[in-house]
Amino acid sequence: MRGVRLHVIGPPRLTIDGAEAPLPSPKRLLFLCYLVIERRAVSRAHLVELFWPGLDEGRGRAVLRSTLAALRSGIGRDVVVTEGDTVSAGGPEVIDTDFDELCRDLDAYRCGDAATRSRIAEVAERGSCSFLPRSVDGASADLDDWVTVTTERVGTVVEEMYDLLTGEAQGHEDPVRALDLARKWVSSRPESSAAVLRLMTLAVGLSRHAEAARSYEQYRDRLESELGEEPPEELQAVYRRVAGGRNLRPGGAGSAVQKHSLPAFLDRFIGRQAELSRSRALLSSGRLVTLWGAGGAGKTRCAVELARSVAGEFPDWVWFVPLDRVNDSDRLASALADAGGLSAEPGVRLSETVVAALAGRELLLMLDSCEHVRDAAVTLVTDLLGRGSSLKVLATSREPLGVSGERIVAIPPLAAPVESCLESIDGEDLFDFPAVELFVDRAAALDPEFTLDEENAALIGSGTPSHTLGTRLSFAPRA
Repeated sequence: MRGVRLHVIGPPRLTIDGAEAPLPSPKRLLFLCYLVIERRAVSRAHLVELFWPGLDEGRGRAVLRSTLAALRSGIGRDVVVTEGDTVSAGGPEVIDTDFDELCRDLDAYRCGDAATRSRIAEVAERGSCSFLPRSVDGASADLDDWVTVTTERVGTVVEEMYDLLTGEAQGHEDPVRALDLARKWVSSRPESSAAVLRLMTLAVGLSRHAEAARSYEQYRDRLESELGEEPPEELQAVYRRVAGGRNLRPGGAGSAVQKHSLPAFLDRFIGRQAELSRSRALLSSGRLVTLWGAGGAGKTRCAVELARSVAGEFPDWVWFVPLDRVNDSDRLASALADAGGLSAEPGVRLSETVVAALAGRELLLMLDSCEHVRDAAVTLVTDLLGRGSSLKVLATSREPLGVSGERIVAIPPLAAPVESCLESIDGEDLFDFPAVELFVDRAAALDPEFTLDEENAALIGSGTPSHTLGTRLSFAPRA
């Protein structure tokens, strides 16, 4: 007898010795599947009750004999076996199903038999867990119930398969492959919350937030339509984070013309062109740039100007997070949540909500004055950069963060003339020094009639750091 295989995972198929064979009629195909999957002798009377309940006993038995003859002539004599008043399928060596083989392969694979993996992967590639029709003309309600239960049984095993394979792909750091398998999992088991959760998690990790949200919404609509229920709270929590991540736009939907939450300054930005150019180049090629220098040197202003100039390169905006008043590391998450308009969720740590909303986003996160919570900032930045490849961080600090991959740009005081050389420098040439230009600009803002003369020019010497000139004028500029 040739080897016959019934394929019940995905669209029904019949193969004989590996070659495709014509399918019998839907009812005869379901009849054969019933016998093969049950693997027991079934009385003729019970088969008639299941498949032809509307016929009297004599007519029903005649149709049963016709069905057995058609299966034997079309597929093979040994695919069905009659003994007395019972009927059964031939043994597994004669006729088998891909479902039975999958169950055996999964058991073997879990026990360390790697040779079965290729067959498991072949089943996974089909991406469907459709079974035979849930109803066949003239069949009994009991048969419909059997189809429903068996479909669930097949689906549960297929779900175990996808859970195993997606987890394996994640373990091998192949998120693209894992996501592709998760899509097939959802296609196979659209009612499975575990499948949807896995797909959403993987999609977010690859910055495919729209796909993650769409998967949830389709699952939610299906659940509400068929059962009148809401998705599990775990899925709702992930969706809120995903939806929040898709709308991380400070100022709400009406602020679409402004792609950042950066502070505005009324005075001119002076100097720092070399630092800006270097920082921009490093930010283009790297993911973490730290501007560092002494307090008051102008790190914040320089970083803001840099962030403003590159804001258009980040589809998910620029977040500005001031940390100068955050003295407790536990408040770092609150500062980020405030900047992005995020709120705490029941049972979820705020830090987890923030990281989930930010991870994988194509945004620039500007952390200003990290020295106040340096250790917490290092932990946060390390976590964020490890979650996805699209987010970038621009930090200011009085010392580098020391995170792997960090690019450092020193922000020294603005260049000023040496005090002993002031007398030899022409008045116009003094404006070649950014510190002088800054001093005059800020002074003129206080007194429109201000002019630079020998007396006040003496303030701008090497003994007076440029960042303290504004203090002498009783205001606080930032270069």
